[in-house]
Amino acid sequence: MMSFCLASTQAATASQNNATCKSGALATKVLAQCVMCHSISKSSVGRLGPSLYGVFGRKSGAVEGFRYSKAMKLAGLVWDAETLESFLIKPRKVVPKNKMAFAGVRDPEVRKSMVCALQELQQEHDENKKPS
Repeated sequence: MMSFCLASTQAATASQNNATCKSGALATKVLAQCVMCHSISKSSVGRLGPSLYGVFGRKSGAVEGFRYSKAMKLAGLVWDAETLESFLIKPRKVVPKNKMAFAGVRDPEVRKSMVCALQELQQEHDENKKPS
C-alpha cells in the first residue's frame, strides 16, 4: 500500500518540480503520504507515528506520550531540513531498528517537496506559539 501512495505522490509532484515552498496544493499532495500514519496537528492520538507538527528543532523520540522505539529515542537527532531529507531517503539506514514501516522516498524532488511542506507547517506552528 505504501508503494502505491509513493507512486501517486511522485506522479502528482513530477509536473511541479519547480514549485516553491509556498504551494499549499503541492504541500497537501506530498504530505498525503505522511498523514497515513502521522498527524500534522498537535495531537498524535490514534496514529501510528508521532505528530509532525512542530518537528523542526525537535529531538528525535521527543513527542511526549508517543511510544518510540529505543533506537529512535537514542538516535540523538535534531530534526532540520538536512536530517529530515536524509531520513526520508531511507529511514532505517539513518536510524537502524526504528519501528517506522516506511521504505523511504527515492525521488529527490519529492523529498524536497516533503521537507518544504513540513517547513510550511513549522511556520504555522511557530506563528501559533507567538503571544497575541
